[in-house]
Amino acid sequence: MGLGDLSPDDAPSGHETKRKYSQPTKQEFEECLFSAKEDVEWSIDMKAPGLEYVYDCHDFLPDHNGIVLRVYSTIDKRTGRARSKDSDAIRLVVFNRHVMRPMGGRVKTLRIETYCKNLTEKIQDIFEEYEQYVNECPECGRWMVIREGKYGEFLGCTGYPDCDHTEEVE
Repeated sequence: MGLGDLSPDDAPSGHETKRKYSQPTKQEFEECLFSAKEDVEWSIDMKAPGLEYVYDCHDFLPDHNGIVLRVYSTIDKRTGRARSKDSDAIRLVVFNRHVMRPMGGRVKTLRIETYCKNLTEKIQDIFEEYEQYVNECPECGRWMVIREGKYGEFLGCTGYPDCDHTEEVE
């Protein structure tokens, strides 16, 4: 599954189905998140704007300090519970803390009953995909990551728009 792909559980269908949404507490969400990939550390980004808890995995690409896997939890900071059902989804974003902006595609997970299993699979997929493809840009020295364009996947510099170097994905 590529970044930005939806799992069958998340894909829209031609007919409406009655999904059972989950409204986990902060503790339940953290238990799921922390067990998704056991050999990494997660921290809450206390400076992240908004009303939801945002988690960063600094172990995401250990050779590239500042690149984190960021998880927007949907857990409300005021109540410690997920926001109302149907209102949002858990989002995963590869984030560059040096320039404070996303680097790669966003992956969403609906907060349905199977959210923990789906989230775990997506986190593991992102780790595998980025370990395989991230490298240094020969033009500016920043990192290159997989991006999705109208002609398919390519490697693009995270320094865009200052650096527009791209390469084909092999």
